[in-house]
Amino acid sequence: MRVLVTGAAGPRGKQIAAAIAADGHEVVGVDREAGEGVERVDYHKRGFEALVRRGAFEGVVHLAVHAGFRLPPEERHRLNIEGTQRVVRLAVEHGVGRLVVASHATVYGALADNPYFMTEDYPPRVGQMVPAMQDLVTADLLATSAMWQHPGLSIVVLRPVHALGPTSRGVLASTLHRGWFPTILGYDPMVQVIHELDVARAFALALSPPSGQALKGAFNVTGPGEVPLSVVLREAGVRGRAVPEIAFRLLRGRFGVPDAMAGAVDFLKHPCLVDGARFVEATGFQPEHGLRETLASMRH
Repeated sequence: MRVLVTGAAGPRGKQIAAAIAADGHEVVGVDREAGEGVERVDYHKRGFEALVRRGAFEGVVHLAVHAGFRLPPEERHRLNIEGTQRVVRLAVEHGVGRLVVASHATVYGALADNPYFMTEDYPPRVGQMVPAMQDLVTADLLATSAMWQHPGLSIVVLRPVHALGPTSRGVLASTLHRGWFPTILGYDPMVQVIHELDVARAFALALSPPSGQALKGAFNVTGPGEVPLSVVLREAGVRGRAVPEIAFRLLRGRFGVPDAMAGAVDFLKHPCLVDGARFVEATGFQPEHGLRETLASMRH
């Protein structure tokens, strides 16, 4: 299979491209930034459309979806919503058979009334608590709704839990890399993690499952288990600093306290746990890295 991977220049993109190539597929990587073996393109310009048109791709893995706060809101909107719309449209117009779109388990939100383990049937609600993440939810829902609008295109939306590893750049991993981690006094929520290399393998399986039959649908991807946040910090060799919630909100962006959006504080209070059984049943996926190994991968 000839596969186009967007967002291929970063560590996650490289790992996923490598996992897909290991399955015997031909991979073409593109990104907004140049990288080794990666073509620099702007997803909103004609050059990207020309690449898809002439590439004769059978599969597309769309990783150029931003789940954090590093980019300005207008850039996240352009990347997440407009970019996803364009990738779906081009895949339909140019006969791509399979499309895998990256999302994240945090789309469900860490609300106090969440079920303990949320399945894919539970509505994404993170926008209620973190309005700045609504563009991620919208990109997720755009892809899932396209499944029914374009039945000839097999679309998979993957929602992995927090990826950890030496190169991971997600919100949890980035905060752990600081060497200390702010927590909310009186709270110790359960957290699900997965090794970054297991995430790469999950994307390869979503594109080309062992059955040979194309997947369709949204899938949670879970790792070796869930543990309290305090255990994550201890095993990762990171110092935890508990502060009262009001102090955390006042100190955001100062004295080394992350400038997370106000609603993101709820992720330090309430769990956001998902059920990954559907993906296991569809692909046979099992994480190769255990919980202790995954957490220890964050040690400096």
